[in-house]
Amino acid sequence: MIVTATRARAVIVALALFFLTVPLSIPAGAFSSGGNSAASDDPDMRKGDAAVIERRFDDALVSYMRALERDPENADAWSQAGFAHRKLGNFEKSLDAYYQALEIQPFHLGANEYLGELYLQTDQIEKAEEMAGILRRACPTGCEELDALDGAIEAYRKSGGEVKWNK
Repeated sequence: MIVTATRARAVIVALALFFLTVPLSIPAGAFSSGGNSAASDDPDMRKGDAAVIERRFDDALVSYMRALERDPENADAWSQAGFAHRKLGNFEKSLDAYYQALEIQPFHLGANEYLGELYLQTDQIEKAEEMAGILRRACPTGCEELDALDGAIEAYRKSGGEVKWNK
């Protein structure tokens, strides 16, 4: 699936509108962090996570795609597939996977963090800051995903946009 600029804007606008209208107190468990599928019952999600830890992103991607074949509405699997694509340098496929995760679950913490990191990698700091704003609203007392994205934005700024991203 090809991501168009119109679709990208629509997802970001929808996320912004959601977080502007959602009450300040958000019930616990309303947000999924993603990025930790080890507790998942899906063996392919666990295999994918293990491959990510070993930095075998090709293998991770195969596992996440297998999980998606069985459950195409799995926002965690879409988010993790986007992560693996991004680490492999497949930015368009990564973007599409993050949008799929966010269409399923607009407040997916991992997908919002990873999308912000993708925006930094593609020199779109304003969009990365928008994703940090969404995470700030989702995690008013802070969360790991917000801390990670804020740290990446800070590193990006300090380096003048020359952040080194390792595979």
